[in-house]
Amino acid sequence: MTAYNEKDIDGMVALYTGDAELVDEIDARVATGSEEIRSLYETSFAATPGRQISLDVLSVRKVAENVVVEEGLARFSGAEDEIEESIVSYSAILVKAEGAAWLIASSRELETISYEPDPLEAIMPLVGDWTYQGDQMQMALSLFLSNSGRFLMGSAVVTTPSDGTMETEIRIGYDADRDELRWWTFDELGGFAGGAWQPLESSWLVRTTGVTADGETTSALQELTFEGTDAVVWQSTRRFLDGISLPDLDLRLVRRPPAPASLLSTSELPVEP
Repeated sequence: MTAYNEKDIDGMVALYTGDAELVDEIDARVATGSEEIRSLYETSFAATPGRQISLDVLSVRKVAENVVVEEGLARFSGAEDEIEESIVSYSAILVKAEGAAWLIASSRELETISYEPDPLEAIMPLVGDWTYQGDQMQMALSLFLSNSGRFLMGSAVVTTPSDGTMETEIRIGYDADRDELRWWTFDELGGFAGGAWQPLESSWLVRTTGVTADGETTSALQELTFEGTDAVVWQSTRRFLDGISLPDLDLRLVRRPPAPASLLSTSELPVEP
């Protein structure tokens, strides 16, 4: 990878045997031997001098004492002629002479996969259990990634002296029509709300509107700011209930650590086969 990223042609050629074969099935190119491989890399580096590569090795199979087959993914980024990052599957046969380094005898680029950034990636730090303890309010927030990988799901349980305990279901996902993250919340009495998540420089701005089970309209402007990996400052302003202004909320939720193993019930412990 270093030779490729530094555009070191001699270094790249030195990775191959003298009679190696390089096959690019995507662009229908074949290079055999050191000179053709050198020419291929000279052309490639000249066309995309800023392109970088990283490798994910998925498997290495030993087929003989001095022969292995390596398969994996090559991730290309920074190419001037491409808007999106691309991923290429590859397969390579490596050989090793006694007392020498492993060299590539044959390599193939198999298939290009379009890279689509995960729209939930930026809010994945929210996954887990969180808690807030105040004089007039307590909150327990839990979020997890759905089985489909398309949503963050969970619940918030809020307890106040005046209203008791209220549980609200939460779902956060990508709205392809609006090209934005949105969330939907449903409380246990039948009220619901939703709104867009807008990324700021170091926080998220969440505009939420909804309706209570009694038909009253609600709205709020909320800002979430991560403090490292174990704290979130949650400020809720411009809160209205049926047109009546409500006090601002300024919460700091901290990540709740998992329960010690000694506190797990017998049913939660793994059963030995």
